[in-house]
Amino acid sequence: MPSLQPALFRLVRQQAGESQKDFARRFGVRQAVWSKYESGAVVPPEKMVAQLCAETGYARSFFEQPAEDFPDGLVFHRKRSALPAAARERIEAEARLRAMDAAALCRARAVRPNVVARNDRTPEEVADELRALWNLGEGPIENLVDAFDRNGVVILTFDFGTDLLDGFFLRHAAEDLIFIALNDNAALPADRRHFTLAHELGHALLHREAFPDKTTEEEANRFAGQFLLPDRTVRNEFPAKFGFDDLKRLKGRWKVSMSAILYRAWKVGILSDARHRSYCVYLNKIGCRKREPPCGVRVETPRLLPHLFSKVFSGLSVPATAEWLHLSESLLKIRYPFFGASLACGVGS
Repeated sequence: MPSLQPALFRLVRQQAGESQKDFARRFGVRQAVWSKYESGAVVPPEKMVAQLCAETGYARSFFEQPAEDFPDGLVFHRKRSALPAAARERIEAEARLRAMDAAALCRARAVRPNVVARNDRTPEEVADELRALWNLGEGPIENLVDAFDRNGVVILTFDFGTDLLDGFFLRHAAEDLIFIALNDNAALPADRRHFTLAHELGHALLHREAFPDKTTEEEANRFAGQFLLPDRTVRNEFPAKFGFDDLKRLKGRWKVSMSAILYRAWKVGILSDARHRSYCVYLNKIGCRKREPPCGVRVETPRLLPHLFSKVFSGLSVPATAEWLHLSESLLKIRYPFFGASLACGVGS
């Protein structure tokens, strides 16, 4: 019988949002015993494994597969400081488990991201080259999510259960795959999601060997600013003076927040420090710092993962699909409510 992978016991426990003590109590063992299961010092008895599978929705084969290599402690977050560590751990575990599924699907269809390497270049230079590679021109990106889909960047969308975390990039240490977990919480507007995607893509391209810190965050912001709002076009198109109607028009055209538009105009030299501060104060005064008008910017739905489902599982029954993913049928339907839809996104064949 194949050996069990202790890292997966820990990951499933983290996904449940429970401490070792609480999880051990649920399964009728002491915390010290459960800790040994997670470290690999002790192999859990078959009765325990069967109970774990029944309660979590994972097949025994899930715990026998090689644990995908998504290192802890190297996750770049767009989050607020008020997010509790336990919540962050739960969300990261959920994303890692979904990324394991996505990695298997990418391997099955030979999907790889069509991206560029940094090669000691500035974030702005990398953003410009990626725009050229993806044939995005120098104007607004009409559908950012579609651009990610068509170029093999996998977006994992699910509700994080909080609006204190926008998204994060997951590094796959062994393979050249890019996964971006994006919060599908209704409280997060479309323009904020767009910037999060560009910001996390910046981390994926710029910081594969770096640790999260102030410098990496600044570089990811610089990449996102240039990728979404190229400086040459901004200088030519943005007016020297902004009215509120101008901001709404530009937001609808560029699909980024009014705050991001003002910041970008300031960074490229259109707005002075004083005028930038004045506009920001005004937005805060009229309540737009927390919630801007949508201006026609809509949430875009990722289609790469549904596309891979339709290709890999074409003709398979629900039980066979669940078995392929090492999930129960109920967990399959909860995790992937789109299952059964055939949504082509132009990636692969």
